[in-house]
Order: sequence, then structure tokens, then C-alpha cells
Amino acid sequence: HIATDKTGTLTKGRMQMTSLVVSGARYEITGGAVEPIGEVHSSSGKKIPFENLSPAMLLAATISSLCNSSTVKQIPESSRMNKKHHRKLRERRHKKTLREGDWVAIGSPTEIALQVFSLKLGGSYPELIREYAFDSSIKRMTVVYRSNLP
Repeated sequence: HIATDKTGTLTKGRMQMTSLVVSGARYEITGGAVEPIGEVHSSSGKKIPFENLSPAMLLAATISSLCNSSTVKQIPESSRMNKKHHRKLRERRHKKTLREGDWVAIGSPTEIALQVFSLKLGGSYPELIREYAFDSSIKRMTVVYRSNLP
């Protein structure tokens, strides 16, 4: 189940995962809505180092990355940034002028929030092998990824 408070979705065009309940334990997720930098805290406020996260929490982050098609990227810090690419990103970010090093996200607000959460916990983009579109007769869509898990 996903419970959300959608404040900011319409006014800012984005969502952010700020808390999560996994295996009965509540966690708070810090950081911004697009930049994948943040910390995980227990419900008592104690910081939990990433290397001490439970397997269930890491699985939640992996599932969050696999179940969407959003993209979150940092604009390269290069003096030769492609002007056409820069203009395209600027249009997607509500006319905000983007600079090298800024983070940009493309996709639905819910999927971006899930992808940023996964990246904050050290996730990465797995290699997409194939995507099967939603089929109303079986009420399912399927994506196949190459796993880097042992």
C-alpha cells in the first residue's frame, strides 16, 4: 500500500517520499525531491547508516526503482553542455534556468519520488531488457530487467 499526502503535486509539479513503513518499522527519509541525497532515520530520529539498513528496506528501494520509468540525472559539469539539450531541460523544469550540477527528473511525480528514494539508498538504474505494455485482459504490465544481484 502507498499512502500519500499530495501537497505540492499540483503547485510544484513534484512529490517526495518522506516516510516509509517496512516490516512494521517506520523510517523517515531526508533530502530533497529531486536530488538523490539524503539520510534514513528511525521513528525515534536516530540516523541509520546505509550499510545497516534491513534487507526489507533495501528490497523496497529496489522495487521502487524497478516499478517505474522515470529518469533522474545530474546535468554534467562540463563547459561544453549542448545548448539544445539545456533548452529542452529548461522547458521541462517550469522555465527555471538550470545550471551544470543541478538535478533534473523526467516522469510522473509519483514515479520520480520512488526513483529518488531508491537512488538515495544507493540504487542504480538496472538494464531494461523488455517492457510488455499493460494488458487489460490479464490486468498487468511486465518489465524484464537484467539483474546484477548474485
